[in-house]
Amino acid sequence: MIRHLQGDLYSVKIMWPRTAEERARGRNTGFVCFMTREDAQEAMDALQDQDPLLCGRRMCLRWGKNVKKSVKRGTGGVPIAPIRKKVHKTKDK
Repeated sequence: MIRHLQGDLYSVKIMWPRTAEERARGRNTGFVCFMTREDAQEAMDALQDQDPLLCGRRMCLRWGKNVKKSVKRGTGGVPIAPIRKKVHKTKDK
């Protein structure tokens, strides 16, 4: 199973086959967006040409388009850093 992967995910999309022709190909497509490129590279290195689900199908991984991440604070279960007030330094007179 996929146990050795770590890193925060931004999104996962699975494209299920919709037509008979797509189902006949016997392959599915999915898109995974990690929060950092380093985590994505680690996942690609670990899973390329592997069968992590032990179902007799090897994964073929490629880089996709860059995803613009627009996360609103406190949504989607994404951990967020605390808001810190900026402290303005004043000059002594």
